[in-house]
Amino acid sequence: MDAMDEELKCPVCGSLFRDPIILPCSHNVCMACARNIIVQTPEGDNLPHSRASASSDYDYLDMDKMSLYSETDSGYGSYTPCLKSPNGVRVFPPAPMHRHCSITCPLCHRSVSVDERGLRGFPRNRLLEAIVSRYQQSRAVSVKCQLCDRNPVEATVMCEQCDVFYCTPCVEHDLENHSMYCVSCRTPVCYQCLEEGKHGQHDVKALGIMWKQHKSQLSQALNGVSDKAKDAKEFLVQLKNLLQQIQENGVEFEACLVAQCDALIDALTRQKAKLLTKVTKEREYKLKVVRDQITHCTMKLRQTTGLMEYCLEVMKENDPSGFLQISDALIKRVQSSQDQWVKGALEPKVCSEFDLSLNSDPLLQSIHQLDFLQIKYPYTVPPAPELQLEKCCTRNNSATLAWRIPTFSQSPLEGYVLELDDGSGGQYREVYVGKETVCTVDGLHFNSSYNARVKAYNSTGVGPYSKTVILKTSDVAWFTFDPSSAHRDIVLSNDNQTVSCSSYDDRVVLGTAAFSKGVHYWELAVDRYDNHPDPAFGVARINTIKDMMLGKDDKAWAMYVDNNRSWFMHGNSHTNRAEGGICKGSSVGILLDLNKHTLTFFINKEQHGPVAFENLDGVFMPAISLNRNVQMSQDTGESPEIIQEEAAVILEEMAHRLQLSVVLGLVVFNVFSSCDMFATIKLNLSTGHTPVEFFLEGTRSRTGKTLTPKLGLLNIVMEPFFKGEVFDISLVPISISYERVLEEALYARELLGVPKPKETTSGLIKARKILSEDYGSIHVYFGQPVSIRSLAQGQISRSQYNLVPRHIPRKPGEDTQAFVNNTAYRIERLQEDNMVLRPWVLIATILMQNLEGIDFAILTEKTAWLRGLAQSFGAFLDWPEHESTGKVVSSSVALHHDIVGCVGDRVVLLEGSQEAVSPEEAVFTRAVTVLMCASYRNQVMHMFIRPALVAVALHAAGSSRKEDIYSYFHFLWNVFANEFILCPGRTVQDFEEACYLLVKCGTVQILKQDIVVTESGHPVLSFLSAILEPFLHGYQVCVTFGHVTIQ
Repeated sequence: MDAMDEELKCPVCGSLFRDPIILPCSHNVCMACARNIIVQTPEGDNLPHSRASASSDYDYLDMDKMSLYSETDSGYGSYTPCLKSPNGVRVFPPAPMHRHCSITCPLCHRSVSVDERGLRGFPRNRLLEAIVSRYQQSRAVSVKCQLCDRNPVEATVMCEQCDVFYCTPCVEHDLENHSMYCVSCRTPVCYQCLEEGKHGQHDVKALGIMWKQHKSQLSQALNGVSDKAKDAKEFLVQLKNLLQQIQENGVEFEACLVAQCDALIDALTRQKAKLLTKVTKEREYKLKVVRDQITHCTMKLRQTTGLMEYCLEVMKENDPSGFLQISDALIKRVQSSQDQWVKGALEPKVCSEFDLSLNSDPLLQSIHQLDFLQIKYPYTVPPAPELQLEKCCTRNNSATLAWRIPTFSQSPLEGYVLELDDGSGGQYREVYVGKETVCTVDGLHFNSSYNARVKAYNSTGVGPYSKTVILKTSDVAWFTFDPSSAHRDIVLSNDNQTVSCSSYDDRVVLGTAAFSKGVHYWELAVDRYDNHPDPAFGVARINTIKDMMLGKDDKAWAMYVDNNRSWFMHGNSHTNRAEGGICKGSSVGILLDLNKHTLTFFINKEQHGPVAFENLDGVFMPAISLNRNVQMSQDTGESPEIIQEEAAVILEEMAHRLQLSVVLGLVVFNVFSSCDMFATIKLNLSTGHTPVEFFLEGTRSRTGKTLTPKLGLLNIVMEPFFKGEVFDISLVPISISYERVLEEALYARELLGVPKPKETTSGLIKARKILSEDYGSIHVYFGQPVSIRSLAQGQISRSQYNLVPRHIPRKPGEDTQAFVNNTAYRIERLQEDNMVLRPWVLIATILMQNLEGIDFAILTEKTAWLRGLAQSFGAFLDWPEHESTGKVVSSSVALHHDIVGCVGDRVVLLEGSQEAVSPEEAVFTRAVTVLMCASYRNQVMHMFIRPALVAVALHAAGSSRKEDIYSYFHFLWNVFANEFILCPGRTVQDFEEACYLLVKCGTVQILKQDIVVTESGHPVLSFLSAILEPFLHGYQVCVTFGHVTIQ
């Protein structure tokens, strides 16, 4: 009961209630306290009457509008806190009962007039008395009244001023039990009150009933309060959790802020080190120039001084003839010495000032402006959504897009608006408005590229658009039969690729794809054909009639055919009867050419009749009608993805069969044994009628980078020359360059450990889509023949072969093996030098150094710069004439649309087109794309590898001394000897060649024993270091985790 202690205390005296009465405002006061707070009101003022008066309703609204009178003229009490009246009620001495008296509630300050009955007009709160009594009994031992002389009863009241306990004084009808309840007066009454007629006109009910009713009402009210209390407790828990979260987030945010500031400090420290390095290099350069000039000037001064002293001694001689003998020579020497001190010889070559200026004002200004992003109310429009490229994809003629709002946004969000253009670069139109962040748009054109963008909106307004993403729909349609729009008698099976009918009447079924432009062809196979029915094939609108033969209404264009003949039908009009029908096993082809707006039919791969329909325009769906005597199936049961993969395998095989040097590998090895092969090669070389073609690398390169040579076949080819069986052998290096490699995705997956798919003959037939792709150009370059006889002069001695019969095979000597090895590397170098490079390989090189994407304008600028650098290095570039760099870059990106794409103004590597992939699959897909791009970057490595080794050596050496740089170059050369085509024993030549190329492009200057980087050379060195960086990281990983030792 301790919690309700305050509920049991009088608001006037602050003690437990004694004879509490209920005021009209439902608050309680002690009877004695009520007598003390009665005040007089001026005559004529009409205050509301008490409930004991004639009016039974208490108007709280009027009481709120009532104004209080001052103490001086009305007797109203002022409410100021005092010790014995905790609620601020000033207690007045008892006032005589006048006609115009009122009492003010000490809690709500509402006043009510007192009628002629005085305080007895207010009902006593007997329930509260009982509760107070129980409370007192539970708190302490009962105390007797201290004012009763005889037989004191239990005290119920304590005077706080006198500190005296006394009993409750008696009031009227105290001896009567309350048995009834007056609803009008809202008070319990006894029978004596009823007999006196005080409540004769009131609604009086049994006390027990009203007690239960009010108890129920109080219980319900308590339930509501209990729920609020429960909510308050939960709210307190929530506030405590919020307090803890604020503490944790504050600590975390402070840690993030410290980390960000530390990162800025680290970046500034690193930049400081770089700048200090530049200053050090500049200082060393100036000091070296000045020291060299001092040495040179000192030497010339010493020579001049010696000559002067000698001349003075000569002039002291008195022998004229002797003087004249040497005078002419001395005069010339003095004049020559004077000529050495030409203008500028006595001027310093460098100044003491440093031509370096550091402008730190913008950085300081940025540091001073560094602050938190403040997003304050009222809310602004939401920011531009971010398109999730890894979830955006296309399938068939539908596109799925996914987006999200940036995490930093605190603006309210009501929904999104997704817009697509018309697939031809036209105006955008809204395709979705709502709160979802994933949307699939169906019914797009096939073989079209759509630009998509999304924006967010709220009550403030519409936010900016996201970056634009380009989605390309399938070139070739893939569809099945649509069960949702088919007639109920149609029966579909085999994943909706096989159709039959349960009725003898013709019923129509449509395909799931709709065509509005492009050329589309599909075939249907006749699985069952009984009793010579006449099924119909063609196209229709989506609302064509489904319960009769296709073509009988004006919304379908069809050919119906039986076992002997056929007719074209549209709008129930039959035209162009043609002989020849179908049977079980036949195939029916439909060619819908919406570029020419025609429809043509084929039976068993041959055109059947003339062009059936012309001037077709609009949206069409594949359609057939049949009855229960026919069963049809689509001719292929595999999706375009499966067809594309199988076609890639078939065409890969075809491509390799077309390549020169594969004949020997695929035919000779499979037909002959090793001895027969050896004999066949010798016979071909001896007669000279048939050239021998083979790969020096021994296998195909799946990385786009030339592999180190295998010497087996080259040894066999060169042995007839060593043994004198032929006079000479000419080796012709052949370089084949592909602008777009057909097997790029297959090679990337094989590098990642995915087994090569099984090759099937049927896959070639199903690969029509691959044949329609654009793979750019192929360059085949036949180099100048290389004479083995010329190369061997002075290198090897063939006399050793004369001591052994020619038919006896023998192992070649070390000098012969070295010669064959050097020849193989020489031929591969020639093949690399003759490689024709397309612009895409330069673009791929830049993209590999910007894996997160790059702006199109910056990509164009860097491509033009790299083109100039490659040409200065002697690259064999095939650059389109009379075309701007931007147009060249755009066409190259479009050709390699399976690797890169444009998102707004940025060019990015594609992330794949699958939905809801796992993290492992996402990483794998990303790796495939990066490897495909890297394979084109590798095609230029032969051109940059030697200067790149020098660039890395310059950075690692930390010195400009040529000797130190060569030491690091030699180490890197040995590391990558098996990675790139670096001819054995040519380390010095490669170093000099690389230095020459760097000097040629203005990157470095060679001053005697120093290599000095020019101001314009730093971008070139950064690029060359970056192009070698992935290979360095790869070797570092191998050394760290693969237990590999590099010597």
